[in-house]
Amino acid sequence: MTMNIRPQNSAGLQGYSPYRDIAYLFPALVAEVFSKLDECNWGDATKQACHTHQISEQEIAEACGKLGAALAMYIREPTISSPFDALQRSGFLESRLVVQDLVFARFGESIAAGWFVAVRDVTLQGEASDAAPDMARMLAAARSLADRRSPRGGDGDQTPVDAIALLRVEVSETRRALEQARRLRQELVDSVAEQVTKNRGLQEQLQELQIANERLQGAAKIANLKIDAVREVLKNSRVLRLFRKLVSATR
Repeated sequence: MTMNIRPQNSAGLQGYSPYRDIAYLFPALVAEVFSKLDECNWGDATKQACHTHQISEQEIAEACGKLGAALAMYIREPTISSPFDALQRSGFLESRLVVQDLVFARFGESIAAGWFVAVRDVTLQGEASDAAPDMARMLAAARSLADRRSPRGGDGDQTPVDAIALLRVEVSETRRALEQARRLRQELVDSVAEQVTKNRGLQEQLQELQIANERLQGAAKIANLKIDAVREVLKNSRVLRLFRKLVSATR
């Protein structure tokens, strides 16, 4: 599912998609992983894993080539239905599981290294991060797994630290929800006030139109009375002229 984040009151702006960042960073991540899998850059962990499981550089190189082919297929081939389909068609899944694990372990190592560098670069010291609830969940999940696998926490019960972390998450999310509700309420109040103002303006315009209509009707009545008076005058004038003609004729 694609996620687009758009700030409030910015309907005309392009939405921001966090997935886009992953897509942009992934090529550099892959290049770093393949570089680490080159024999000249093997660390102690990689050397030990290759020694223990008899993994050769050639086997790793072939697996990396197939993984690269899977990435290309997923981008270019419309018939590829899923990442699994791409990995299967490229032959990467035919590699031994220990080789697949070794490759993906380097991915995890690079992602973790990137996080350690990035998190301090984007977070002001002493400031609360917007990602604090997610960070709390991450730490709580790590503690929960550690406690379930350790002698003191074998029963899988939630530890006080986990409970506090999750409680902080709930409090933070509740505060965020309340703040969002306040913003929505204020937007609704502003919208209603604006509508009321518009309605008042329309009512005032309607009253002005009614007054103007009444004035027009009054002026029309006056004009009709004047027209009737003029007609009467003209009528009387014709009668007077006829009377004078009659008088003149009798003389």
